[in-house]
Amino acid sequence: MPSTRELLQLTDFVVALHEGKTFEQVTDIALQGLKSLVPCDWPLVSALVSGPPNIRIERPRSDLCPVWDEYDVRSLSLIHEDPTYTNRLRLTMDGAAQPRDFAAPGEFEKTRHFNQVWRPMGIRQMLRFSNPGVLGIGFIIVRNTSRPFSGDEIDMAEVIGRQMDAAILKLMQKHNGKVPLGGQHVPMHTGSWLVCSAEGSILRSPPASRDHYRLCLGRNASLKKLPGDWISVFISRVNGGPPEPKEFILPGRAITAHIAPIIGSPGEFSVFFVERQLEEDPLTPLVKLGLTYREAEVMHWMIEGKTNPEIATIMGISTLTAKKHVENIRTKFNVSNRTAAVVYAMEQVRN
Repeated sequence: MPSTRELLQLTDFVVALHEGKTFEQVTDIALQGLKSLVPCDWPLVSALVSGPPNIRIERPRSDLCPVWDEYDVRSLSLIHEDPTYTNRLRLTMDGAAQPRDFAAPGEFEKTRHFNQVWRPMGIRQMLRFSNPGVLGIGFIIVRNTSRPFSGDEIDMAEVIGRQMDAAILKLMQKHNGKVPLGGQHVPMHTGSWLVCSAEGSILRSPPASRDHYRLCLGRNASLKKLPGDWISVFISRVNGGPPEPKEFILPGRAITAHIAPIIGSPGEFSVFFVERQLEEDPLTPLVKLGLTYREAEVMHWMIEGKTNPEIATIMGISTLTAKKHVENIRTKFNVSNRTAAVVYAMEQVRN
């Protein structure tokens, strides 16, 4: 149990996190809390934000950055041997954790990841938090001594991580989905994972991944099995094929689904959804043609080649309602069929 002094400190840091006015302020407060309550040699917060260009933010921007860069480069090819990474992929890690929580120290110390990455850098213990929410934010805390992180230290680190996540979400809500960063307002990536069997059955899907999945495939999309073309991508990747991410353009945002095998789990693969904000709503040009926003959304899916039943599924409306929207579009464009409506819309948008 943390001491009274530590609990008071933790409370002060949590309050301060929610008073932060910028991304830098929130993450710097989180780092101060981590350093004060979880003794370590270096802590670091990392996040993905949307560009342009897409960039990774690291706090603090200091002499630690070369250390992190070195760790990043060394880890890349061997990261699948880190139990905290693989258990995050398997969705069995949803909070702050260290490798010893998933593997005996003796076993982990036999891996190439320990001997080629940790040992040359003097790292003996590491605590990770890859937030369980939708933001691409996490932290790494390193010790160059053999003393593992205690249960109390892990609990306090997790509180700081979750509250950091909540404080940044609050900033995004206040600033229309962006965060104040470096004197600008920058959109952040959001992401989620789901895990499937080799046959395409969905095994694990936290709420955020279910939301992303249905945004891509429609509100009534089955949560039991992936579409056949997604499974084909996994089979291709297993056989050495190239990545084939699936891109979905939605009103005001785009979602990319990355399909890949999970190293060390040959019977499973992951779908990683990355959502980014679009600077311009793709429906705006269609609305300017005289369509309502709902009609513009239907028109967007017509341009994508979707049938009325598919549009109805994607938008969560009846096929009859989708058909009525198509008829309204044809009337407004003064064309005789949907193909002519698509051609007209595309020509007008290009011009």
